[in-house]
Amino acid sequence: MLSALAPSAVAENAQAIYDRAIRYYYGNGVATDKRRGCELFRAAAEAGHATGAYGVGWCYRAGDFGAVDEVRAIRWIRLAAQRGDLIAMDALGRSYLRGRGVAKDPRAAIVWLRRSAQGGWKQGQNSYGYAFLHGLGVKRDYAQAMYWFRKAAAQQHPTAMFNIASLYETGRGVAKDLNQAARWYKTAHVHGHRGAVKRLYAMGIGLDEVEPLPGFDTEESEPTEGVARGVKDCGPHGTPVWHGNVQSCKCDAGFMLLPELEHYGCVRQPRFQPGNNKIFGTIPGDDPGRRSPGTPMGQPDR
Repeated sequence: MLSALAPSAVAENAQAIYDRAIRYYYGNGVATDKRRGCELFRAAAEAGHATGAYGVGWCYRAGDFGAVDEVRAIRWIRLAAQRGDLIAMDALGRSYLRGRGVAKDPRAAIVWLRRSAQGGWKQGQNSYGYAFLHGLGVKRDYAQAMYWFRKAAAQQHPTAMFNIASLYETGRGVAKDLNQAARWYKTAHVHGHRGAVKRLYAMGIGLDEVEPLPGFDTEESEPTEGVARGVKDCGPHGTPVWHGNVQSCKCDAGFMLLPELEHYGCVRQPRFQPGNNKIFGTIPGDDPGRRSPGTPMGQPDR
């Protein structure tokens, strides 16, 4: 029984269960079994693992337990957020903004987005900036939007780069500067944002006519093959693997892919520590490079 173990042993056991969940969910060294992985996420969560709780929430949201259940998903995502998981905080905040599994509540959304952003989570910073841009739960403030987009972009977040470009293109919060807009769009493109190249073309600029901004670890993607077959950067510890038109990353031993951050590659496996559960999640969520439904070109992404 976990309750009979010392706190450190419980934490170690929770992390071990979580590691097994990851292996089954993604088929790392074993046959892929998402249902088994989800059951192990639940076991890890019940042992106190914050990101395990987020994993259960994702499983309900993805329909891995059967039918999609947004209400149950939110319960587990909320638990993970309350335990300190920064990705869960962002997911919960965006759920409140969209009314996904919970009644729309922009003010509640801001509480969680702020915590995620201030905790250093790049997607949370982008989401928080988006809220300021559109006055969602806060007074519209283009300067604050730009501030948080820049914070996220400094951590190589492609959608934040796209959003900065959009602000320069439209002159919101900054002086209109099409040259800066083009360079930010190019920087977003080389980091994998799918809509950035369309904005460049709309501005009458070809990819070879503009340079990305310096100071970012940028590499051009390989040429696309087929429909939307963009190549993800698996980083120095991963190798691209193709399954039809879908690419994933095979990570070296001791490293794992953060599917939330498909453009950031393989990172060292996080370790669970009791009392400090701000562990970056490893369960797939909303694609940060995917445009929000109904968002017109030239407008920032969430």
